[in-house]
Amino acid sequence: MGPLTVEFSSAGTSDPDGDTLKYVWDFDAHGEVDSTQPNPTFTYQDNGVFDATLKVTDPSGRSASTSVQIIVGNTAPVVELTTSPAPGELFAFGDTVTYQVTVTDPEDGQIDCAGVSVTYILGHDQHGHPLSTSAGAPAWWRPLWMPATPVPVT
Repeated sequence: MGPLTVEFSSAGTSDPDGDTLKYVWDFDAHGEVDSTQPNPTFTYQDNGVFDATLKVTDPSGRSASTSVQIIVGNTAPVVELTTSPAPGELFAFGDTVTYQVTVTDPEDGQIDCAGVSVTYILGHDQHGHPLSTSAGAPAWWRPLWMPATPVPVT
């Protein structure tokens, strides 16, 4: 949520001849110069989507520009994973583990979880082994090989 302070950078910008460059920043696409500093800071007061543009010009008048989209006020979605058996409960290989993914976005509401990917990872000894991936809609997974002991759901 606004306000949002952004530190812009011209890193990577150079002139092939080694000439000194002039920097012109337009932080909100209103067509006015907002800064002539190479690495300025700007605070967006309001929520919205803004195009920030940097134009660099060398002494001979050659120029180039690039833009980046700045989104102010978009909060991260909340992802919930419900499993059976529940986290911490044991299952044996060959058992079916069911799950449901729910994603809620404060701006967009309920999200269609058919587009969410769920990756199954067999974890042990402080690391994990990715096994497969499927859509996040209500589904199930049946591990088919058996370790020495039952494995907790995490």
